[in-house]
Amino acid sequence: MNRYNQTKKIMEHLILKNNNSFSKEKKEHLMIVFTGTVTDQEKYLKQLEGLKNQGYSFDFTISSNGEKLLNIDELCKLLQPRKVYRESSSSIEVNSMEGIEGILVPLATQNTAIKLSLGIQDQLIPKLLWEALWMGKPIWMNYKSLSEYKGTTTSNPYIQEKIKLVLLELEKMGVKSLECFDDIRKSPLDNFDVKNEKASTGHRVITERDVLAFDSSNLNMMVPSDAIITPLAKDTAKARGIKIIKG
Repeated sequence: MNRYNQTKKIMEHLILKNNNSFSKEKKEHLMIVFTGTVTDQEKYLKQLEGLKNQGYSFDFTISSNGEKLLNIDELCKLLQPRKVYRESSSSIEVNSMEGIEGILVPLATQNTAIKLSLGIQDQLIPKLLWEALWMGKPIWMNYKSLSEYKGTTTSNPYIQEKIKLVLLELEKMGVKSLECFDDIRKSPLDNFDVKNEKASTGHRVITERDVLAFDSSNLNMMVPSDAIITPLAKDTAKARGIKIIKG
C-alpha cells in the first residue's frame, strides 16, 4: 500500500468514526433529589424511569427523612444511579455538581422549599440546591406537593399566602415547576436556558397556575384575544413582573 492509499484509509476511518459519534443522541446526566415525602411518588418514578429508558443517567441525593420513607434499594434497582449521596452518611463529594446538567426534585417538602427560598443551608439538600442555583444549573421542583402538608391542604389563608410567596421566590431564583416536563416523551432539558422575549399559552382561562408555570425570564405572556384572565392571575403576574398581552 502506497503512502497516498494509506493516508486515504486513515482519513476514511476518522470520518466514519466522527459520523458514528455524531449520530449517537447525547443524553444528559441529572441529579435526582429525594426529600422526606412520598406525595405523587408512583407518578414521578414512572416519569424518571421513562427518562432512563430514553438514555438519561442519574445521581441520587437523599435526605435523612427520605431514607426513612423510601425504599432506596428499589429506587436504585429501578433507576440505576451512578452515585448515591446520603445525608445520614455525609457522603456528598466536593465536586458532586461536576457533569450534572440539571436537578429534579420530584418529591419536594415545604421545609426544603422554604429553606431554599430564604437561602438557609443548614442541611444537605438545601445546601446542594443552593449550590446548583449559584452555579447556574437548572432545577425542577414538584410545586404541587408543596401545597400539601402530610397529604392535607390547609384552610388557613395566611399559610396559603405564605406558600404562594415561597413559590414566587423560588421562581425568581430560577426554580421551575416539575410540570415543565409532564410529557415524558419530551426531554425536560429542552427547556434549558429558554430566553424568548415572548411565549404563548393556548388556555382560554388564564389562572394563577398558568402564571406560576410561566417562564419568569420572559417579558411578555401572550394569550388568546378571547382569554379570560382571573383576578388572582393578574395579581400574580404583576408580582412577578410579567405583562399579560392578548393577541
